[in-house]
Amino acid sequence: MSAKKLHIDRQVLILEKNSEFIKLFKEFIRSYPYTQAGLRHQKAYHEQRQKGKEDFKAIASDYESGEDITEVVLLQLLPYALTPDNSQRNVWIHYDPAIDKDIKKWFEGALWAKSEDWPNIAQAIFNFIRHCNQNPTLLREACKEFSELPYTQGLQTEMLTPILNALRPDDFLLINNKSRQVINYFTDKSYSQKLTEYPAVNTTGQKLIQELVPDMRQTGVPSMRDDDLFDMFCHWLVAVKKYNFTGNKPYAMDEVSELSFDVEAIEMQPEYSLSQCALDTGIEEETLLNWLKAIERKKQAIFYGSPGTGKTYIAKKLAKYLTGGSDGFVDIVQFHPAYTYEDFVQGIRPQRIDGELDYPLVNGRFLDFCYKAFCRQHICVLIIDEINRANVARVFGELMYLLEYRDEKMPLAASR
Repeated sequence: MSAKKLHIDRQVLILEKNSEFIKLFKEFIRSYPYTQAGLRHQKAYHEQRQKGKEDFKAIASDYESGEDITEVVLLQLLPYALTPDNSQRNVWIHYDPAIDKDIKKWFEGALWAKSEDWPNIAQAIFNFIRHCNQNPTLLREACKEFSELPYTQGLQTEMLTPILNALRPDDFLLINNKSRQVINYFTDKSYSQKLTEYPAVNTTGQKLIQELVPDMRQTGVPSMRDDDLFDMFCHWLVAVKKYNFTGNKPYAMDEVSELSFDVEAIEMQPEYSLSQCALDTGIEEETLLNWLKAIERKKQAIFYGSPGTGKTYIAKKLAKYLTGGSDGFVDIVQFHPAYTYEDFVQGIRPQRIDGELDYPLVNGRFLDFCYKAFCRQHICVLIIDEINRANVARVFGELMYLLEYRDEKMPLAASR
């Protein structure tokens, strides 16, 4: 079969596989980004880029001061797995690690390096990263020079591109075994993990992502960079779904058009002014503004008073004002005497699976709210109606601590 292209502007994506991508991507949106693993994955992109930038800046400063940077380069500029041993060391823990053990023992055992080589190896890594960061247009030359050094064997694409991506995400894709496999499949290429091939796969991958953006930017997609969204899709396709690239036939376009996925749309809320809120509630704007300032300071508020005086109504109107014109949302839960920690936070819920009784840990309304809010960029509001009807200490559990000490962290009981 000839490698047909979509049209003159699409010079990378294979036409016959476009419908296959659309179907897979819709399944990905439905099944992964809003799971606990998917939410952690989304959060990791920003956090680990920030850590990579800070480490590189500190190492560059040490280098300019004439300090030995061998150990810090090996530990903080290469991506490590989250293991008990690595957690005890000051390494760069990465969501897509290439190293899960002591790199010196690993490379020396594979005869890729000798003990006396490590200062040169670390210097070469630092020089390569600095060169690419300062001159991204000279990536091809930098990869070639680095690969020709006598002591850089084993340092391939998946080890060096995470830090390049952290420093200049607009110029460098993070390419690993998963993303490379997906790029190869949808472009009919055969790139390897060799660093000398990274400039080509980087260019192809960027073009592919640009072409797929219209198909990726659909209802229910989390607010992320396009390249991060594609990278997360690659992780899901290879590591979670374990897709068989050689045993799947392209889907017909009419099959894709009939797919139905109940993915929640993330839409902007309508504008709602403070003056309109005052008009609807009959409360002066100045009073509402004072309440809003208190909420901004404490991030919480209790409305109290006699039954039937409009407390819930006012809370809904204030929440509508807080989320107006944004991608935030308002959720409401009503407490009652039988309401429990398991209902609100999380708890074991017996379920029958395949004829056998199972006891999974299931999220309650509060954690569902938190995971949903995590994917939004603006204010989200949870209204608890009739809060005094439940045993608040029992329902909130350890979360009571956070109502007062908001800048601290508190592990949930089930995660200890």
